[in-house]
Amino acid sequence: MVGKRVHVIIDRPLGSVHPEHGNITYEVNYGYIPGIIGGDGEEQDAYVLGVDNPIKEFDGVVIAIIHRRNDNEDKWIVASEGSHFSDEEIIKKIYFQEKHFDISIIGKMKKTLIKNIPEPLPRDIERIILGAPIYDSSSSSEARVYFIDRDGGYYLKTANGGALKKEAEMTRYLHSLGLGAEVLAYESGERDLLLSSRVVGEDCTHAVYISNPRRLASTVGENLRMLHETDFSGCPVMDRNSDYLATAERNYRTGNYDKTAFPDSFGYRSADEAWAVLEYGRRSLTGHVLLHGDYCLPNIMLDKWRLSGFIDVGCGGVGDRHIDLFWGVWSLWFNLKTNEYRDRFLDAYGRDTVNEDILKTVAAAEVFG
Repeated sequence: MVGKRVHVIIDRPLGSVHPEHGNITYEVNYGYIPGIIGGDGEEQDAYVLGVDNPIKEFDGVVIAIIHRRNDNEDKWIVASEGSHFSDEEIIKKIYFQEKHFDISIIGKMKKTLIKNIPEPLPRDIERIILGAPIYDSSSSSEARVYFIDRDGGYYLKTANGGALKKEAEMTRYLHSLGLGAEVLAYESGERDLLLSSRVVGEDCTHAVYISNPRRLASTVGENLRMLHETDFSGCPVMDRNSDYLATAERNYRTGNYDKTAFPDSFGYRSADEAWAVLEYGRRSLTGHVLLHGDYCLPNIMLDKWRLSGFIDVGCGGVGDRHIDLFWGVWSLWFNLKTNEYRDRFLDAYGRDTVNEDILKTVAAAEVFG
């Protein structure tokens, strides 16, 4: 059903109150798709994303399906054709109601065929992509990502000037170690453009891997330990710890306290409480290993269960191992919708270097973005 064009009748518009549960106010438009029957025997329910005012009906495309493990119906996510929402953005927008259920995102559309890239490109990049099928696979509003289906595949990422500098440097470095994509071009100006080869295989959110969570948790734990034991001589970012702590402090000072990706905020009841934990424990972030920086399942590429490389390494560098350990634990919880495999991941990594108190300090830093 993902990619299907549908017509949605909105019977619970943005700002309305649930007819049976007065404590639920709709933060997005919500309705049903006439003529399609859902698992509960009624017409299929759908959330409409990307519309900031109450509406009566909507024509769009199914971009994802919300599977409720503890209910008899799924919910469809509908948006305008060409719209892109990351898993985190989808969860944030529907959390007001779906927090009452055990859910997972299935069938998410990751690539949309487009006619051309809607921004000027250098001639050498134009020559590479000329005549090739192009797909928009963007998953956030901060950067655009395009897949060029030629010669095994290329990815072109574009963002504001300077935003991709570290990613280009770290991608080149990891490629030199046999752990990342090859950078074919990087240009910086008003817009940054980063062209890289496709890493073979599929990321760890692929159904083949998600369907075997025990093996997956062990695999990502073992591969992270391998990365952390890699010689980091020549790494272009040698002090990730300082940058990491400075970013958390800056965001705390400016009031950036984002609970959406971490609904319970790890037990921290306020920004000040999280900051107090970070202030107390920040001196413990002293480790120096080669970090991915965003060690989440979508950024780990496997080819038949063998590591083929890491992607999206713009937050990488030399720093404390617990930053990656935190994201590994979080991503398993987020993508598998359970903490059942946390210990398996940490056991596979090796408990000899894991400090639970430092993980709590990293958690306090992460709620500041």
